[in-house]
Amino acid sequence: MLDTTIKRLVAIFAIVFLASCASETSIYTETNIENDSYQTFSWPKQGPMFVRSDYPIADEIGMEVRQQIKTKLETKGYRFIEDQSQADLVVLFSIGAQNKVKAEKAPSYFSENGRWGSEFLEVVGDQDVKTYVEGSLAIDIFDRERRQQVWFGAAKKKLDVSDKRSDLSEVSRHVSEILSKLPDAEQS
Repeated sequence: MLDTTIKRLVAIFAIVFLASCASETSIYTETNIENDSYQTFSWPKQGPMFVRSDYPIADEIGMEVRQQIKTKLETKGYRFIEDQSQADLVVLFSIGAQNKVKAEKAPSYFSENGRWGSEFLEVVGDQDVKTYVEGSLAIDIFDRERRQQVWFGAAKKKLDVSDKRSDLSEVSRHVSEILSKLPDAEQS
């Protein structure tokens, strides 16, 4: 029962990492866009969202992320078209919340079975094992014609299941942070 309650809380608030300050969110981007003249984008035929999660992700979260990605790309000069076969770029994203384990060993004392500098000196430590939930959002952009990834951006953050903030209005800010390194569309 408790496990189900925790899973529901995480499922409802899986996007909480998007509602936190940027200093707590790790952002990573990689680009292969050089002198290409991309102007249009579309979603994959099967839809843009892939869930990679130990917990269910609410549909409204996926819809909000999708809308914010579309809006941000349009503000950067890219034009959305429905027909994927006519688009320069195909955009998809993955979202999830995974259980993680972090183990650290910290020295707490040393054994004096030997003298200083000898091989018998032993440092003994305590093992500290913590489990947590990590939220993630990744955006992949592919050159449709070449079928190659040309841009990738991701954010991840440790989620706090006791934090009940689920402000979807903050999604825009975090999608903007991820997509800020994407070059603007070439103007013709």
